[in-house]
Amino acid sequence: MDTEQLRELARRVVVRAANRAGGTRAAYDSWRLIRAGDRGGQIAVDGVWQAWLYDPDPRWWTALSRWRLPADPRSRVDSGLRSAEQVHALSLAALDDPATGTSADGLVQAVTMTGHPIAEIAQRRILALDGRSTIDDVCLAAIGRPDVVGLLERYGLQPVSEPAAAAYFLLTGQQFRYWEHDPDQTLLARAYRELPALRPRLRGAIPDFGDVDAARVVVTALDGVTKEPAEVAYVAGRMADGHDWDGLWRFARGLPPAEASRALREADPGWRPSDLDEAELYLLLRSTDTAGLLNRVTALGTPRRFEVDGRVLHGAFSADATLTAMTVRRGSRVVVQVLDLEQGRSAQAYDLGADDHGPVSFAGRRLIACQPWPGDTSSNSTVWWFGDRKRIGRALPGRALDLRPVSADGAAQIALVQRSPRHQPELMTVRRHGPPATRQPRMSGLNWPPPGITSPSSLLATDPASGRIAVADKQILIADVVRGNRLRGLVLHSRAFSDGAYLSLCFDGPEHLIAADGFEVTRFQIAGWYVLPVARTDAARGLVVRVPYRNAVAVADPGQGIVYLDAETLERQDESTGGLTGLRGHPKLWAAPDGSHAACLDYSAVHVVLAAEAPLADLSRRALDQATGADEVTLATARNHPAIRERAGVLLDILEANQHLRRAAGGPGARCEPGA
Repeated sequence: MDTEQLRELARRVVVRAANRAGGTRAAYDSWRLIRAGDRGGQIAVDGVWQAWLYDPDPRWWTALSRWRLPADPRSRVDSGLRSAEQVHALSLAALDDPATGTSADGLVQAVTMTGHPIAEIAQRRILALDGRSTIDDVCLAAIGRPDVVGLLERYGLQPVSEPAAAAYFLLTGQQFRYWEHDPDQTLLARAYRELPALRPRLRGAIPDFGDVDAARVVVTALDGVTKEPAEVAYVAGRMADGHDWDGLWRFARGLPPAEASRALREADPGWRPSDLDEAELYLLLRSTDTAGLLNRVTALGTPRRFEVDGRVLHGAFSADATLTAMTVRRGSRVVVQVLDLEQGRSAQAYDLGADDHGPVSFAGRRLIACQPWPGDTSSNSTVWWFGDRKRIGRALPGRALDLRPVSADGAAQIALVQRSPRHQPELMTVRRHGPPATRQPRMSGLNWPPPGITSPSSLLATDPASGRIAVADKQILIADVVRGNRLRGLVLHSRAFSDGAYLSLCFDGPEHLIAADGFEVTRFQIAGWYVLPVARTDAARGLVVRVPYRNAVAVADPGQGIVYLDAETLERQDESTGGLTGLRGHPKLWAAPDGSHAACLDYSAVHVVLAAEAPLADLSRRALDQATGADEVTLATARNHPAIRERAGVLLDILEANQHLRRAAGGPGARCEPGA
C-alpha cells in the first residue's frame, strides 16, 4: 500500500482502539498495521503507539517492544484525539531506553494515566531517576499536578538544583520547606532568572507567599537582562501598591526609554526625584505617550522608503551618505533622480532623454552621470558633472559600464569603458577638468604583460580611502592608483574556467576583497602578489556591498532576498532591526563608505538604511543607566541630521536628558536596584 493508504489505515485503527471496537475487520486491520511496522514503516509505528495509549491490548505492546522506536513528533497520523508531540513524549516515557532519551513531560503525564500499563512504567522510571537534570525536569513538570506531586513527596523526591527546589517548594505550596530552604529569597531570584518557563507562575504565586518581596525578587533576578513588558508591568504595579516611588524610579532607570515611560505611569503624579537633573528626565518620561515612543523606536529600526516611478538601473551614494542618486527608466525616458537623505525627500531630477543609460557616481556631494550619445553607433558617452546652476560635460570614448570614485573626495573617478561591442572593456580615469585617459595597469615585478579584461560583464570595485581598485570577470585584477593617476597592478588571481564569472565585488579595507558568483561568496586576503581565499560560504549569492557599522556584507540573493553575512567569517548574521533582511526580488543594491545602503526591489520604491541612524536605534533599545560617553557622538550626529531628528522626536530629547544626567553624575551612571 502507498503512504496515503497506510496513513488512512492507521487512522482507522486508532479510532477503533479509542472506541474499543472489536470484530473481524478490526482485527484484520490491526494485523496489517503491525505487519507494516515490522517492515519499518514509521506511519505504522505512530499508529500502533496511538492505538496502545487508548487500548492497552498486549499485542500492541508486544509489537512496540519489538521495534523499540518512539513515535514521530511530526507524525501525520491525524486521528484528532492526541497531538503528535504528546504521543511522542508518552512513547519516550514508555520505552525506558537511554538510546532514545526521555521526556519529563511524558513521564508526568504517563504517571497520571491510572489503569494503563504506562502509568506503572512511568512510576517505576520516576522512582529510579538518578540524573540531576532529569529529576529537576520531572519535579518542575509535576507543578500543577497534585497527584504527581503527592507521589514525589511520598517517595522523598525533590529537585537537586537549589534554585529549582526553591521554585518547586513555592509553586507547590510547601511554605515551611521553602522558608527553610531559601530564607533570604536569593535562590528564588536565581530560579526566576534561570527558569524562564516558570516566570509567569512565579509572578502569580509570590504575592500569596508571606513576606516574599515580589518586586525585589524579579528585579534582582533580571538585573542586566532584557525584561518582558509583563515583567515591567508586574514590578511597577507591586511598587505602586507599596508606594515605593523612589524604588520605582530607580527601576525605570534600568529600562529602555519606552519601557521606562510605561513603568512610570504607575507613579504618584505628585512625586518628583529630589535631584533637578533626575526630575527633568523623570518628567519627560512620564509625560510622553508610551505608544508614540514605541512607534519612534520601531521607526528608527525600519528602513526608509522612497517612492520611485520607474525601473532603477544604477545607484550611488555621496561620500557623506547624505545623498543618493539613481538612474531610472520611466517608459521611454531615462531620468537621474536624487534623494536628499538629510531632509528625507526627493531633491532633484535630471532628464537624460530617450537614449540608453549609464552609471551614476558622486564627487563629494556633486552628482556625476554618464549619458550615451544619441544615435551614435560607436557608443560614445558624455560624463556630466552637475553643479548648483549648470553642468559640465566631458566626452568619453565609449560606453561606461561602471563608474566609481577612486579618491576620498571623489575628484578622481575610474570608469570601466567599452569602445564598441567588438572591443574589450578598458579602465579610464575621469576627472572634472581634463579629458578621460586610458589606464592599463602596469604589473610591476611580474613576468607576464598586463592582462586584458576579457568580458563585457566585467565588474569594478574601488576603495576610495586607499585608492585601490579591483576589476573581475573570470579573474580578478587588483591595482593601485599612483601619482599621475596611473595604475600600478598588484596581482592577478585566476580560477578554473568552469567556475563561471563573478557577479559582484566589494572591498573590506585595502587588504581584503569580497567576491560573489552564481554559487557562493568568497573573502580574499590581498597579500603582496597573492590573493588568498580565507573564507567561503554558499549560504547566499548575488550582489554584495560592505556594511561596516555592523561588520557585515549585505548580499542580494535572488531566492532569499537581502541576507547579511559576517564580513570576516561569512557566517549568516541573525536577523535584526535596522536592516533590509528578507526584502525579496531581483534588487539593485548599492552602498556608501560608512555602510549606508539601499535596495530597489520593484518599480515602486527604494529602501534606504542610514548608517548614522543605526547607533541611535541601538541606543533607544538599551537601558537608560547603560549610557556611556561614546553615546555623545551618536546623539550629536542625530541632532545635526534633520531627517533622523524628525524621526526620533521626543525620544531624542529623552536620550539627551539622560546623557546630561550621566555627565552631571560624573561618570557612565551607577546601576541602581529598587530597595537598595
